[in-house]
Amino acid sequence: MIILDKYYLIEESFYSIQHDILEAFKPYDEQLISHHLFRLNRVYRKIQQLLKEKQTAQLIHLQLTIQQFLAKCYSEMAYEDEKRHNLLAAQAKWLQCTTFELTEKYSISYAKTILRCANFLLNQAPFEQIDYITSYQANQKMGDLIRAKLVLQSVTHHSEDAKLLNHWINEMILCMEQSPELNKVLLGNKQEEHTISQALHELETLIGLQSVKQSIYDLHHWISFTKMRQEQGFKVEKLSLHMVFTGNPGSGKTTVARIVANILKALGILTSGHLVEVMRGDLVGEYIGHTAVKTLGKLAEAKNGVLFIDEAYALTRAKNSNDFGMEAVDTIVKAMEDDRDTLVIILAGYPKEMESFVKSNPGLASRFKYTIRFPDYTLEEQLEILELMLKQKQYRMTASAKKIAKRIISRNMIDSPSNHGNGRLVRNMLEDAILKKATYTLTTEGEHELDLLTEEVLYAVESSDRYRVRNQVDV
Repeated sequence: MIILDKYYLIEESFYSIQHDILEAFKPYDEQLISHHLFRLNRVYRKIQQLLKEKQTAQLIHLQLTIQQFLAKCYSEMAYEDEKRHNLLAAQAKWLQCTTFELTEKYSISYAKTILRCANFLLNQAPFEQIDYITSYQANQKMGDLIRAKLVLQSVTHHSEDAKLLNHWINEMILCMEQSPELNKVLLGNKQEEHTISQALHELETLIGLQSVKQSIYDLHHWISFTKMRQEQGFKVEKLSLHMVFTGNPGSGKTTVARIVANILKALGILTSGHLVEVMRGDLVGEYIGHTAVKTLGKLAEAKNGVLFIDEAYALTRAKNSNDFGMEAVDTIVKAMEDDRDTLVIILAGYPKEMESFVKSNPGLASRFKYTIRFPDYTLEEQLEILELMLKQKQYRMTASAKKIAKRIISRNMIDSPSNHGNGRLVRNMLEDAILKKATYTLTTEGEHELDLLTEEVLYAVESSDRYRVRNQVDV
């Protein structure tokens, strides 16, 4: 009787929410639709819980009805996203659709439709179609292949048709990646090829960071030594180069990650050596099924290179039970093992937060052998960074202006020692000074040296709210 009462309450909730969703579809208010779909997903989970207690014909029928309605909603939203050329969002909704449709036949049919619309001929070998794909089309075509692959991944592949289609897609992706011209476009790898000496020289020219440099040199030596042993027939352990970078903002973590990517490419560990930089918002979705799509998409984008996850601890920081951050972590952990030969993952963030984050998942601690601590820059090092940036941007600074710049940096270091910005503070301060220089030049009479930052300009920067601190010190 209790189960039946709950059934009627759930049925009433379903029809009420269904009405709200259909009304939201009329003007196509995506935000409102998503809100009501979230409500309906909660109703769906309640039915699943009741079915664990007792399976009745009424509950099973209602579950199927909701499944079909959800699949229809997500498919309509996916079509709308495709019209707007928002393929990533469409992928997420198609995966949701297949989750509720629960039929392999539907997934295979839709994957084939994607490929036909992209002018892929399934009765031809992949390498026979490469010549028809131009550099202009490369990214779009690869996106279509990945979209079809994601749809197939959402179901189990028992039929021969599914296995053959999945194999064909993998072969097509491989052919595109091995085509020199298309590979260059897909990776966006327009930069000059780095040799190991160039990459190490770039590392050495960085200001400060002596302990970090030594850690990278040690890593380089270990990889080279391991390759020498392998060439001479000795037993070697499989390389696992995933790393954790800890330090305050602006301490050079992203810059060093790019250099590490170049070193790994120069050593033949990675074929591309490109860096894909992401944060929580690039990996975690807003509804069921969305997170896996977003995370897998970034993992695919970083293949043969480095995935750099800044502020990685934010993935598990949310306390909301509906947060999907841990799903992203689980997906990343699996990729770290499955794709260890073609992908390096670097997690970055504050020291204490990163220590807690790595402990949050048993698979993380065991897979990250290298933790590199980035120290804060000293005042002298930040002034060196300022001189370097001035040179790069073709500006000069008067002696009195440099004294004010030194004072700004010193005061911010004392006011907020764990978050004073380091190199980022210097860059922001210089960019603000250039903006003040532009205003000063165009609003005051007389001749101006366009490359000279004067005391008036730096004083205007110092007086702004952005650099006003609590602890005043004279330097």
